[in-house]
Amino acid sequence: MPYITSKNAIKASIQAKTLLKLYYLESAKWDQDLAGVPFEVVDKKTFFLMIGNEKHHQGIVAKIKDFAYTDFKLLITKSRTKRFPFLVILDEITDANNFGAIIRTAEAFGVDGIIIKKDHQIDVNPTVQKISTGACNFIPITRVTNLNTTIKTLKEQGYWIVACEADGDTTITEVDVKRPLAVILGSEGFGVSSLVRKNSDYVVKIPMMGEVNSLNVSVAFGVVVSYFKLQQ
Repeated sequence: MPYITSKNAIKASIQAKTLLKLYYLESAKWDQDLAGVPFEVVDKKTFFLMIGNEKHHQGIVAKIKDFAYTDFKLLITKSRTKRFPFLVILDEITDANNFGAIIRTAEAFGVDGIIIKKDHQIDVNPTVQKISTGACNFIPITRVTNLNTTIKTLKEQGYWIVACEADGDTTITEVDVKRPLAVILGSEGFGVSSLVRKNSDYVVKIPMMGEVNSLNVSVAFGVVVSYFKLQQ
């Protein structure tokens, strides 16, 4: 079973009913916000065996259930009940901080689901859950074997596919967002893969005025999703 140390993530796991038990370091201050949850006070040796190399723990750790991914077909069925469903596809994101930040932003803006690859992609591990501040409990995340097959299925369901790249041939302001959308974000080092890019309806860039010509992937996603959702 995985362990998480962030208080916000722990509270989210309580709300989502995925928390199994809390463990307090002997010297930790009791948190009244977590009253009523099964807990145990443990010594330093036991505590640090659970949290590993985690440095920022506040003296509390929680054992939680393994993350439950959503079935892809169920995700599509539920999202299509929305007027303008909005999905995010991650093409080999490997950094936990980026993945967690993307999940947190997606949940905040009401994205209907996140699609990731089963291979060559970081999964929803305890670090990702901490960075997302528990948002992963409230947004469907599904894993698929092949992104291009997934894109084909989404197109058959009426989705328009929007790949985000620094050298895109159009800007985010030129996309008709009042339709079902699936936005693709590429890997930190290589961007969107060539075949996925070829299969997209739009390849968009963010208009920028400074000297820097690219943004961190999670920051870029924040710009794109906020613009698209506010326009829908």
